[in-house]
Order: sequence, then C-alpha cells, then structure tokens
Amino acid sequence: MSRYLNPRSDAELSAYDTYWDAVSTEKTLLSERYRMGKAKGKTEGNAEMLMLLLGHKFKAVPMDYHQMIQEANAEILQKWARRALESATIESIFKD
Repeated sequence: MSRYLNPRSDAELSAYDTYWDAVSTEKTLLSERYRMGKAKGKTEGNAEMLMLLLGHKFKAVPMDYHQMIQEANAEILQKWARRALESATIESIFKD
C-alpha cells in the first residue's frame, strides 16, 4: 500500500508546515532584496545620466552638486533632469 494513502501524523504535518513556512519567508525576503536592489540600480543610473547631461551642457559640475546628486532619490533626480533640459544655469536646476 502506498504511503500517500496513509494519514500523516501530527508531527509530520507540523514539520511539513514549518518547512513551507520557511520557504515562503525566504522567498519573500529574496523578493524584497531584489526589489530594493533594482530600485538602487535605477537611482544610480539616473544619477549617472544626470551627471553626464550636466557635464555636457555646462562643462563643469561643482562638487557641491555632485554630493547632492549622489544623495538624491530617483524622484528628485528625475525632476532635476527635466529642469536641466530647459535651464540656462546649473544653479537654477537645483533651486527649490
């Protein structure tokens, strides 16, 4: 007779539940790390593109702006990039 037709003991069922809970938790943690890594990569790419744009348009980017760009989130970087397309001065990009 097959083992699958026999009822499982409480201990076996508990071990099974514990195992799948651990698998689910690990998958959730990995998914969150993946999401965070993807967001960080996007922000770093936005910062790099903004620096390239500013360097091309204004030739030199003061160190104060380098620091601001490195510390900014993706939303702020996108706002500055849009401003950079229309601004005549680098100072006007970073004003708030």
